[in-house]
Amino acid sequence: MSWTTTADLCAQVRKLWDRGEILAAFVTGQALFPRRLVLKAPASAEMAERFDQARAWSAELRAMTHCRVEMREFRHRILGANALPREAWIDTADDALALIGKQRDAARFTALIDLTRKHQPQLLAWLAKRPLRALELANEWSRLLEIILWLQAHPRPGVYLRQVDIPGVHSKFIEAHRGVLVELLDSVLSSAAIDPAASGASQF
Repeated sequence: MSWTTTADLCAQVRKLWDRGEILAAFVTGQALFPRRLVLKAPASAEMAERFDQARAWSAELRAMTHCRVEMREFRHRILGANALPREAWIDTADDALALIGKQRDAARFTALIDLTRKHQPQLLAWLAKRPLRALELANEWSRLLEIILWLQAHPRPGVYLRQVDIPGVHSKFIEAHRGVLVELLDSVLSSAAIDPAASGASQF
């Protein structure tokens, strides 16, 4: 059966999450919703041949929470007046998050946005570009911002990692996050503070 199922609709929304589009929109303000989902319904001939299945399919879709299903009425020469789902819509980001169970992750990301906007607003563009990576770093984000703040105050400090004096931040933490720190620092440091001869995490 090729009719769109509730699982198919959920998968379409989850794909938006997996591509980072839902979270990125929290940063950019892009309007993703209301959003119409792809919905394949039974054809007229299928209605006649598999009426009970089609009716059960329709009932399952209409019972779906956080998804608005619009119906179309039609008159079948054998079955008479009937109604079938015509369109499926996700009206809000909250509905999308509830549908795929990502409310808690979205709340954590919103907290990252607030923290970043307060301390390093230049990094908001990075959050929009790599929201899922940022979410993975949620527990370390405040310390990463502290490192960035220190390097902004001490451009090209000429010291070993173990000599970086940031409360609660050890050299092992910096070493473990060199890759993402390179990306973040490239976004916030002036060209004068960056050594063009040192590229990549190995030259951090």
